[in-house]
Amino acid sequence: MTIDYTVIKSKRKTLTLSFDEKGNLIVKSPLYVTKRQIERVISEKQNWILSTKEKLNNSLKKYPPLSFKEGDFLLVGGEKYVLTFTEASVKGVYLIKEENKIIVSKNVNDVKNTVKNFYKNLAKKTITERLSSWCLQLGENYKSVSFNFAKTRWGSCGSGTLNFNVALICCPDFVIEYVVIHELCHLKIK
Repeated sequence: MTIDYTVIKSKRKTLTLSFDEKGNLIVKSPLYVTKRQIERVISEKQNWILSTKEKLNNSLKKYPPLSFKEGDFLLVGGEKYVLTFTEASVKGVYLIKEENKIIVSKNVNDVKNTVKNFYKNLAKKTITERLSSWCLQLGENYKSVSFNFAKTRWGSCGSGTLNFNVALICCPDFVIEYVVIHELCHLKIK
């Protein structure tokens, strides 16, 4: 069986296999690794590749990528909200919990970036509140905190700087809490 893949070579030290958001196999490889070596790894990992690809394809069918069109489902705090457009001249994004709706003005030029900014602001507010609470309880403090749209990490900690993935805001509260505590523990245990 032939497995299609894309190779990305760089100065990295290890070879990794992963899938992109469309389900394509990506091989990240050190510069010195030959095509034959890559093909051997793919052959050795064929069962894992095929089962992971099947799981990913099933997941993509169940949760297709967002198009940011009216009626799309967006997650906030582990709950589904329907993306709804309004004629009203509202600025930004409004979350109406009682109706499970996220409201955006039809006049917005870039719905995707508007929603991403909404997520980022909500993540900053929510996670910063959790950080304050847990810093008091654990007797720890951090130098700075940043929020990003990472592809592979929920959070990280380095030199007193905490980094959190904005996508955490889509998760249930207990997941956010767990990641916040986990990253603060890195400050306590160095």
